[in-house]
Amino acid sequence: EYDKLRRMRTGVTYNPAVIQTNVEAMESLALKKGLNFITVEPRVTRNDRDGTVDVVFAIVKGQRAFVERIDIEGNTTTLDSVIRRQFRTVEGDPLNPREIAQAAERIRALGFFSDVQVSQAPGNAPDQDVVKVNVTEAPTGSLTLGATYGLKNGFGITVGFSESNFLGRGQGLTVNIQTGTSSLDSRIEFSRTRRSEFISARFIRFQTFRDTEDDETIPSLVADLTYDRRFIPDLVGGEGGLWLQTHTRDRKSSNPFDGPDVDSVADGRDATRFSARIDWRRAFLLPFGVEATIMGEASADAYKVTRDAVFSGETTRTHGSGGVELRWPLIKAAASGATQVIEPVVQLIWSPSGSDALLNEDSVLVEFDEGSLFSLDRFPGSDAV
Repeated sequence: EYDKLRRMRTGVTYNPAVIQTNVEAMESLALKKGLNFITVEPRVTRNDRDGTVDVVFAIVKGQRAFVERIDIEGNTTTLDSVIRRQFRTVEGDPLNPREIAQAAERIRALGFFSDVQVSQAPGNAPDQDVVKVNVTEAPTGSLTLGATYGLKNGFGITVGFSESNFLGRGQGLTVNIQTGTSSLDSRIEFSRTRRSEFISARFIRFQTFRDTEDDETIPSLVADLTYDRRFIPDLVGGEGGLWLQTHTRDRKSSNPFDGPDVDSVADGRDATRFSARIDWRRAFLLPFGVEATIMGEASADAYKVTRDAVFSGETTRTHGSGGVELRWPLIKAAASGATQVIEPVVQLIWSPSGSDALLNEDSVLVEFDEGSLFSLDRFPGSDAV
């Protein structure tokens, strides 16, 4: 069972990062099976004559020790709960040194501290240890003041405030105001990020001063609420995701027809959308170090449109897509210590065309860059699929 977790095969290039991934996977399996105090030791033997290495993963029974308590010091702003939830271990659980080390990395990844030290000290009993966390707070807020000038848009002023650890709760708050001779853009966003969960709420107020645009017919108010969660399905393995969003945009005009302007949108169109998407992907290691990935997603959208003679009413849509991807990472370590990687990628995607019966305002252009190159959906918004 442990051997099935090995993401290494004979003949592939030696990579310490891959070995570490194997160790973590095997130790996680031991914990799921209720085998506490287990560590996996990778034992590497070099064969200089033929330029190879032999790797043996030894499963070793460690010393019995439990977590007596977790002490946190130095957090003058951040709440204890923000730091404590980075631990998957609580008081009374078996002590797992690797989990403690991973928790320390998660605390550093928060970006709230300039220094994080996590150590273990003897507890009140021989089989009890105290986990000590000592942090040094770092600045997490910023205030932005700026001025711009363009031949087309004239002078502009930007005022912004951003705080990634609002009130020490690990939540984000952003306020931005951009104004100039052509437009006024005001927005406020609140977000909360957890280990496998992200929630955000955003409100935008836009006003145009351009002679070629009518402030009555462009979306002047935009608001959305987004929930995103990642999880591991026990039944099929791999990684899954659940994404929910509600979005609304409002225009000042009440005209249900398209007036004499540059767009083809009804001047008074207001729209509200609720979207749900679930996705899944799982990777497998094939011979010669080739990584195969199976992926798929399914989505559903519900629209309510008002003040539009063409699209008014309630409309729903469902959509699904799937794909197979093959990657073959070729890694070479240079004598200078640098690592060179070439990774050919082949991807086959099945995705049916969307319906033209739905409005499309946020996905007019297809994005094709390094962020969406191997994505199932290359549209920047949710109106088109």
